[in-house]
Amino acid sequence: MNKKVPFIIPENDLGFRITRLLILIGELGLNKNKKPLLTLEKVAIFDFLLKNPFILDKVLVAEGKIKGIVLDETETGSIESQYPNIINLFDYGSIRGYIQLLVSFNLIEVVTVDSYLYITSEKGKEIIDKLSSTHISRIKELSKAMIVLRNMSSTQLVKKIKPFVKGI
Repeated sequence: MNKKVPFIIPENDLGFRITRLLILIGELGLNKNKKPLLTLEKVAIFDFLLKNPFILDKVLVAEGKIKGIVLDETETGSIESQYPNIINLFDYGSIRGYIQLLVSFNLIEVVTVDSYLYITSEKGKEIIDKLSSTHISRIKELSKAMIVLRNMSSTQLVKKIKPFVKGI
């Protein structure tokens, strides 16, 4: 009997993607004065950086914000980490779909100022606090490292990222 264990690609797993976005919005959704600042574009950009810690490290070092983040071999040793697909930086369609799911589950809220901004709801915060695993801790750690970038506009962020993206 040949039983195959399914191989799950994290980027194709709904639970993984919405969890990552929930944590990202929870960490970066408000500035230090508690004002919302995450647009759809910024969520997509920060999600790209979470998916590509190698690039995040380069951006943080170039900005002089921190000395860098500690990267493990899986974050630096693959072709995908060295040559990420820049199209994912502008993947607003799928991010919009995941955000709609998070809103429908009452995990995030939409605030309208000049545009739609996303913040974590109380229910979302409770769930984030209950999440624990090595991978979840890493997502939280990387999200916290991006706090120094959260006040930049999406245009500024893309300009900072592009020099380090060698992919297509």
